[in-house]
Amino acid sequence: MSEEQEVKNPGLSRRDFLKDAGLIMGGATLGSIALVNACGKTTETVTVPGSTSTVTNTVTTTTTVGANSTATVTVTTPKYVCSIDNQEFTTLEALKTHTNTAHGGMAASGMTQFIVNGKSIWREVKANWTLAYVLREKIGLTGTKRGCDHGDCGVCTVILDGRPTLSCLTLAVEVDGKSVTTVEGLVMGGSLDPLQQAFIENDAMQCGFCIPGQIMTAKALLTFRSKPTADEIKEFMAGTLCRCGAHPNIIRAIQAVAQ
Repeated sequence: MSEEQEVKNPGLSRRDFLKDAGLIMGGATLGSIALVNACGKTTETVTVPGSTSTVTNTVTTTTTVGANSTATVTVTTPKYVCSIDNQEFTTLEALKTHTNTAHGGMAASGMTQFIVNGKSIWREVKANWTLAYVLREKIGLTGTKRGCDHGDCGVCTVILDGRPTLSCLTLAVEVDGKSVTTVEGLVMGGSLDPLQQAFIENDAMQCGFCIPGQIMTAKALLTFRSKPTADEIKEFMAGTLCRCGAHPNIIRAIQAVAQ
């Protein structure tokens, strides 16, 4: 089913119900996103349907602290995986070079490359398909939700090349060769991201429909500003509002990770 057909479906979907009930509130999402000029890419990876599992390197180093003290630091290095030949690379740039060299013909044949949560995925997409539609319906990552489909509610937010992006307003063909991180990509080695855990511990979880977009927006914020103030959090999260009423808890969860 094409996205155009899906949008025109007369059935009452969960998205339509939420819109009719007035539960999705528009915010200054685009204005908040414009504040982010330099967000580092996330390093967490997750298994994508139809591809092999990503293995993470763990490197232990000893660092001198002061005159007579040392500290052991564990650094995890993600591996970027080519889904065609399962070759693994330590940097996104190396993966892109490999795919252009070894599989450049796929791009010439009209295939679009998505690098989602550390894995390269090739798909043939139509010109009017959005990134949100492809992530959910073609790749199977349903953590990214679709709400208003007009860029107002923020529930579809993903991190694209380090920046929070509204996937409902982003055409899939525009993402060719770029790195996308979804809420599934925050999990590493079966463990929740500290931000996800903080949402649970601070009772910031709502119905589950708006939470993925809120978490991804907060993740980008913490990458951009490690210790944001409450006012900065409110401004940045302004585009992901919901009437479930957990916003004070969301602020506490973000601050708990920022400490």
